[in-house]
Amino acid sequence: MIIADINLPGRKGIDLLADLRNSNWKIPFILFAQENEKELAFEARKMGNVLVFESQFDIDDFRTAVFCLLGQDKSLPNVSQGHQTPSGLKPNDIQFGKQGGNGSSEAEERFRILEENAFEGVLIHDSGRIRLVNPALASMLGYKLSDLIGMQVSDISAQESHKSILNKIQTGFDRPYHAFGLRKNGSKLLLEIIGKPCVYKGQFAQMAAIRDISEKQQVLSLSMAYKNLEQVSITDELTGLYNSRHLKAILNSEIERSRRSGQPLSLLMIDVDHFKLVNDRHGHQMGDAVLHKLGQILLADRRQNDVVARYGGDEFAILLVDTPCAIAVDVADRLRAKIEAEWFQKAKSGLGIASTISIGVASFPIEATTPQDLIAASDKALYEAKLNGRNRVKLFKKTGNFQ
Repeated sequence: MIIADINLPGRKGIDLLADLRNSNWKIPFILFAQENEKELAFEARKMGNVLVFESQFDIDDFRTAVFCLLGQDKSLPNVSQGHQTPSGLKPNDIQFGKQGGNGSSEAEERFRILEENAFEGVLIHDSGRIRLVNPALASMLGYKLSDLIGMQVSDISAQESHKSILNKIQTGFDRPYHAFGLRKNGSKLLLEIIGKPCVYKGQFAQMAAIRDISEKQQVLSLSMAYKNLEQVSITDELTGLYNSRHLKAILNSEIERSRRSGQPLSLLMIDVDHFKLVNDRHGHQMGDAVLHKLGQILLADRRQNDVVARYGGDEFAILLVDTPCAIAVDVADRLRAKIEAEWFQKAKSGLGIASTISIGVASFPIEATTPQDLIAASDKALYEAKLNGRNRVKLFKKTGNFQ
């Protein structure tokens, strides 16, 4: 057996491997590679008949590999005659363990029981050619056990996964990955695969555990589709904000929370001033652009727990949780001034659409005690703001006076 570093002083361990292969000298070969030598490790694995251990490896795996390879060395007289080596391993074993005496036959029997009764698919392949499969994999793919022996791994994988699987085999990839398998009837299934190097009948090989996750993926896809559908049902298509139905649902729950906590909440109802003129003069496309831009400004300027929604047409609403009316009026006036500065002033320079907003404010529980009353109160305050010249904020008062 030869155990060497993949980078030797003056030459590469991979060159030594190539020389031995060219001389047809059959000697078990193990190479060590550092983290920064992955390309060399890849090249070595492509040459075949070599085990490559990279920087982070399990010492038990290495010890097992040594025992296994010694057990397969046909140059040893006791092996060629069918006797056990000191390690207790026989040439025909599938080698993973390092038991001595009767341990090898016991390990072989345990492996046979596990392999035949495993719920997941198991196969052993040599450079892609299938050497051993278990009943679970045959059933999964719709083949007889005997049909699969001798086939290529590519024969049971979908075309789009060939390159990925080949790369994993050549590089000795030992972490779980997903690929599409191919049943005998031509249908595809999504597989989770994990491979591990082994020695099978005296040859370096790879064992793969294979799980059909198609049903799991279908459940995840359905769950994702449901979530997407749910998101669509609560979202305004034009602005990407919540729609009025979802706003009302949140408002109901937040008012109940406010009743329990004793904290106030406020609602801003916002309307674009002279929006009909925007549509008439510049077209509905420009009108949609104005609504979309306003929605983005309101969303970007909101506080963390505030809820922004398009209420309908050119009306927007902002729910301010844990916010009394005085603070709500300040928030509203800051938004109004920002829109005026960004839109109206730019329009004077010919850089935008002249537009401002009017805002009505109402608060729970002082001026309204139900969700419906809060919406109606803020809407009345909005109407008052527009009636008094637009581009202003009005606060609803039960007394009939507006501030």
